[in-house]
Amino acid sequence: MVIITVILFLAVILYDTYYFAIFLYQSTKSCDVTYNPHISVIIPVYNNQSTIKDCIDSVLRSHYDIQEVIVVNDGSIDETSHILDSLHDPRLLIYHISHSGKAAALNYGIERASGDIVTVDADTILTPHTIGNLVRNLKIYDAVAGNVQVSNRTGFLGRCQCIEHIRVAMFRKVSQFFNEIDIVPGPVGAFKKEIFSSLTYGASMVEDMELTRLLKEKGYRIGYEQEAKAYTKMPHTLTHFLTQRLRWARGNLELAGQGTLPLTAVVIGYLLALGDVSILALSIWTHMPEIVLIFFGYESCTMLIGTYREKEPCTIESLFFPVFMLFLDIVFLITYFQAFIQLQTGKIFSDR
Repeated sequence: MVIITVILFLAVILYDTYYFAIFLYQSTKSCDVTYNPHISVIIPVYNNQSTIKDCIDSVLRSHYDIQEVIVVNDGSIDETSHILDSLHDPRLLIYHISHSGKAAALNYGIERASGDIVTVDADTILTPHTIGNLVRNLKIYDAVAGNVQVSNRTGFLGRCQCIEHIRVAMFRKVSQFFNEIDIVPGPVGAFKKEIFSSLTYGASMVEDMELTRLLKEKGYRIGYEQEAKAYTKMPHTLTHFLTQRLRWARGNLELAGQGTLPLTAVVIGYLLALGDVSILALSIWTHMPEIVLIFFGYESCTMLIGTYREKEPCTIESLFFPVFMLFLDIVFLITYFQAFIQLQTGKIFSDR
């Protein structure tokens, strides 16, 4: 068992080192392309009374010359409708539709857009340079993923999701190296309008990943822009957090079952999470605390460097990254197992 523990530890360290080296290499590269297409920003909104005004204000304050901002109110039953009707800006186009889901709201806005598309979630805040940094890449790519970070960083869950998103941004640089960007995220992404002549958002629980997979299948080029940052609100209670993770797990498994998402991607993710947890469990079982200390120290160091490269003020979270990582690994293992059981038993799962 000692030999298995050491082999597993070395395998995980070598795996992480390989991809971390690629991240460092990718971080030295910068985009110097100049491109300023006509842009339509699409914001689907459903019961976001506490965030929608700040979201729209951040878009309108952009340093990029935006021609139109299309807000699609997807049948909100809170104060969202009144807030939207109180806003006055010549660039704002507000539509109220019956509740049909986020994908339908996005498609509704895209159909009425006059330019290339930037999608923004209603609980997301953009920096003034986000849109300009994002859409310049449309000169090279057909779709571009933005850099999504967490705005609510208090408490264990806030800090956990904050450092998780920095880690995701790091690995997205790696995916860019292999030309394998797997998702243009809902909080911020850009698309050439022409791609929607043959594609629309589907009704999947993970509509952004489903669309990205369809884009890849049709041969569209997908890029990533580190400097296009969006700060989004993430679940702040354990119940909402677990509900979101279960929805993601079920959505990904459904896509895998349909052949839209490679099953190997899900299996690899599961094995990596299992590997992290197994290192801790085997180290305790074999009385090898030095393995845990080295593993934790290595992961903390890589995150400190990654956080510095990503220009995010999360030093404390980086130091405690292994704790957050193991928590996320356990949640990943449990939610994917639960989602698999639900799909096998045909249990209905609601995303809202």
